[in-house]
Amino acid sequence: MEIFNACTYCGSDQLVRGPRGGACANVFCIRCGAKFNVVLQPGMSVVLVDTLTGPNTVLAKLFRMAENRTQEFDCIECGRHIVMVCGPPTSRCAACQAMPGWFRDPELARIIDPDRARESRDG
Repeated sequence: MEIFNACTYCGSDQLVRGPRGGACANVFCIRCGAKFNVVLQPGMSVVLVDTLTGPNTVLAKLFRMAENRTQEFDCIECGRHIVMVCGPPTSRCAACQAMPGWFRDPELARIIDPDRARESRDG
């Protein structure tokens, strides 16, 4: 097995980790779209186990578009921290856009944000 630190198709080191289980993980090349299965060994070395798919330029292009349109913000209405991928620029979360003031209704708050509803009930 060989140490894996770049795409075997295009040589790019721009790799993104996908699903993982145990010591294995799937990685995706942003430049060409190839997918690989790797094993994460103690000492932080990554070893190539298998090539899952070859280059897929459509998939790579979609991933780059999504990466460039990611937003992270605190909603100005409810205050929740939001990470949004591929959405239009906004300062409100989807829940506040669809149902302004939802966080003031205990039943909606329990459904949409159960952790915060539990904190306010207990605290």
